Order: sequence, then C-alpha cells, then structure tokens
Amino acid sequence: MFMVIENALEKKVSDSLCEILPGVKAVGVAVSGGADSVCLLTVLKNILPVNIDLKAVTVNHNLRPEKETAFDADFVEEYCRSISVPCTRFEIERGKINQLSLTKKCGTEDAARTVRYECFNKFIKKLKS
Repeated sequence: MFMVIENALEKKVSDSLCEILPGVKAVGVAVSGGADSVCLLTVLKNILPVNIDLKAVTVNHNLRPEKETAFDADFVEEYCRSISVPCTRFEIERGKINQLSLTKKCGTEDAARTVRYECFNKFIKKLKS
C-alpha cells in the first residue's frame, strides 16, 4: 500500500499509519508554520498513497502585529501550493481571542486553542462532506 521508504522518520510514521489507515480516503493535518507541523505535512506528502487525499488547515489567530501574524499563514499556504496540497485557511477576527480570554476568564493560549479547535471541527466537517 505504501511506497518503499528509506528515511527513518518516514518509515516510522508509515509503519504507524499502516495500522490505522485502511479504508481512509482523506487525511487532514493542522499546520501552524512551525518546524514540527511542516515536517509532519512533508512526511505525510511523501508517504501517503496517491489514493488518499492529503489536506492541510491553518489558523491565523491575529494575535501578533498584522504583518507578522499573516506571514505564518501565508507561508503555510505557499508551502502547500508548492507541494500540491490543498490548504484551508481560517482568519480569526482581530481581538476575538482576547475577548474570549476575558469572557472565559482563561489565558490567551487557552482561548486561542478553543477557537482553533472550532476551526478544526469545521475543517473536519468539510472533509466529510
């Protein structure tokens, strides 16, 4: 089912996926633009069989200055284009995370996680339709 893999990391990921992927038609991966998620996306692109659709999702939380925060999401979209992986981008309204943090009396990271997971759920529903 999977291609011959010589890279140790890709082999380890492939071996794990062989156990859980039978019957799977699509795989979605959340990509922040950081090294870990870009690496995961790259490995999946290299090892998934062509009959499994790989799709990416990225969330721009708009927490940092506009130019800086847009850079990460732009990078993810451009990288996805360069490796022919469709990418869904969610733009969070500036101030929404901070407002949610105040409303829920939680930290910014917790509020951002809540919103991010809402985006992921929308992405998953879109994948299933």
